[in-house]
Amino acid sequence: MLAAGALGALGATATLMAKKKKRKKTKLCLDGQTVKAKNTKKKQRLRKQGAVKGACPPCPDLQSSVDLTAVIAAAAPGATLRLCPGTFRLTSSLIVNQSLTLIGAGTDQTILDGGDALRVVQIGSAATVIVQNLTITRGRAPAGVDRGGGILSQGDVTLRGVVVTACSAEFGGGIFNQSGTLRLEAGSRLTGNSATTGGGIFSQVGSVTLAATSSISGNTAGSGGGIFNQGTTTILESGSTVRDNAASTNGGGIFMQGGTVTLQTGSSVTENTAAGVGGGGGIFRQGGQGTLILDAGSSVAANSPDDCEPDQGTCT
Repeated sequence: MLAAGALGALGATATLMAKKKKRKKTKLCLDGQTVKAKNTKKKQRLRKQGAVKGACPPCPDLQSSVDLTAVIAAAAPGATLRLCPGTFRLTSSLIVNQSLTLIGAGTDQTILDGGDALRVVQIGSAATVIVQNLTITRGRAPAGVDRGGGILSQGDVTLRGVVVTACSAEFGGGIFNQSGTLRLEAGSRLTGNSATTGGGIFSQVGSVTLAATSSISGNTAGSGGGIFNQGTTTILESGSTVRDNAASTNGGGIFMQGGTVTLQTGSSVTENTAAGVGGGGGIFRQGGQGTLILDAGSSVAANSPDDCEPDQGTCT
């Protein structure tokens, strides 16, 4: 028969082993990435987010560990590159001079991260590029570069289901469109970007189109919080929005320096703000320059201190 002390020691050992067993981490698959949980509460939270038990199967596409800059440089014209879930932490900008399609696994899964040190993507004038289902973040155009923190585009570019966020530059915090053709569609969003001029987009000539469900929101700049339109043809299609952007001077939503801005039926410029003398909380036309076209059923409203200037608060 075991002594009471020995029995107590055995009991303590059994309890310790049981605790260790309980603390064993469980692997789950969430949004294409394997995550671990060591307690029931965390497992339940992950499962509510859509996680399933077991490690994720290997992704057959490009992993975040590859040198994506080199892969793109070596890609044949017209190639489609598919990116696995993960954060691609860039050490140099992605230079795209050939036509290319770049497809991620989703905006919350595939992330191109400039680390607040470099522009994320630069697209040449001869390229037709589609970027789809990913997030571009923390791009920064350093001093001497100054344009397009997230994207510098000179070509024909379509963003489908893309988020550009937390990027910065002197001109075009999110995107600088230089004589190119830029189209945002399938819920693409420019949000939380900043610049001296053109927080979301600075477009110099060329064209910009916001398709249904695309939005430019929560961006900041000295002028043109959402869009700085310099001689560009800009179209807001039905269901697109420029909302909740801010300028410390003029043009909280859109600053027009020539060019044409058209709001089609069902599009809106709302809840933007401008703090400078002269206003233009929603849309500011410098010296009355440029052509503003408002289709019936479009909306420029609830901007501060006014909706349009120099039209004394109304858009005509």
